[in-house]
Amino acid sequence: MSKRNTILLVFGGVLLLGIFKCPLYEIFGVPCPTCGMTRAWRSFLSLDFATAFSMHPLFLLPLLVFIKKARNKWVLATVLGIFILVYIIRMVLFFPDTVPMNYNYQSLLGGFFLK
Repeated sequence: MSKRNTILLVFGGVLLLGIFKCPLYEIFGVPCPTCGMTRAWRSFLSLDFATAFSMHPLFLLPLLVFIKKARNKWVLATVLGIFILVYIIRMVLFFPDTVPMNYNYQSLLGGFFLK
């Protein structure tokens, strides 16, 4: 296993364990484009596919890009564009009250943006 793959595997494991939290969500209270990804993978690994897709419908996409070793800038730009489009749709449909796109009132600036 290459050094890069080992680092990514360790990083993924740390995320799945919930050791680190999203800085954007913890400081500003606003979900990021990848919010729900860790919960989606936890649900997926528990064979709860419906919850996995409800937590983040694109949770499998980064894995597919990684497996295919997609380094083409157009592929990566397309994936990024898809993430941004899905983020906007999720924010319009679910923000601020539906998990995982809910507002974090306990964030560092909690209650500052929404009251």
